[in-house]
Amino acid sequence: MILLIDAGNTRIKFGWLQTSSRESEPLALPHDKLESQLPSWLLQLPAAPVRAIGVNVAGDTMAARIQALLPCPIDWIHSTPAVAGLINGYRNPFQLGPDRWLALIGLSAHAHQDPGKPLLLASFGTATTIDSLSPVKPADETSDKTEVRRFQGELILPGVGLMQQSLTYATANLAA
Repeated sequence: MILLIDAGNTRIKFGWLQTSSRESEPLALPHDKLESQLPSWLLQLPAAPVRAIGVNVAGDTMAARIQALLPCPIDWIHSTPAVAGLINGYRNPFQLGPDRWLALIGLSAHAHQDPGKPLLLASFGTATTIDSLSPVKPADETSDKTEVRRFQGELILPGVGLMQQSLTYATANLAA
């Protein structure tokens, strides 16, 4: 059994994979419920996890808290300069959140459906992010014809909850 972990800014999401089956309802916990609810969820799994793979934007302290509760080591995924025909356009590629990097890799894998066209990925969580992928033209006609895309950049906005909080506290006469 492999655990899947997404340690986000507000919640930590857990899922699992075993052979050809997957959980029907992933677990999503606020940070302050991790120690009180994850152990009982782990006990209900169909088998003991032997591996965990995760992304973490919640920091090293959160990674340590999660690891302390698991019976197996966690392989944390990090952003890279390039992978699988996708180029990370950040000056420092490791600053891009690994959750977004994996989502962009997934989107890029579907680029063959519309070759040569830019792609957008919108995500709605604690933050709203809109990421763009642009096709990269080969340097010359003799170049490998493999589709290559470049993560061009993004727009990052507060998520819906943060926007509502901001408007509630900073706007007169706005109904809560």
